[in-house]
Amino acid sequence: MTTLFECESEIGKCETGALEDASPAESTYSVLAQTTAFLNGSKRLLIIEQRCYLRNGSDIPTQPWVKPEMLVEAANGSTDDLIRLAREKHETFVAKVRRAIPEEHLSQIANP
Repeated sequence: MTTLFECESEIGKCETGALEDASPAESTYSVLAQTTAFLNGSKRLLIIEQRCYLRNGSDIPTQPWVKPEMLVEAANGSTDDLIRLAREKHETFVAKVRRAIPEEHLSQIANP
């Protein structure tokens, strides 16, 4: 498989108090949305994986708001078309993550 697209966008910051399994020593986590798109050349499939996660250094606790997503579809079109599709899917996922996380859990919201 060939990686066609990979993007990570910061949604904002989350305080430790919003999380059940966070380390008490850490206080603020970055909320991130990530999209990776792969092309399976032999079957000509586009695979797009998306996930939301929290990070503070090496500490990556579970976040309860957004489940990982995977999309598999026929890879019709040029490589540029597939990258454009992956970018659009990423932008849509970022918007979904922004809506899913309760505002009271975000101490800072990154600019869209």
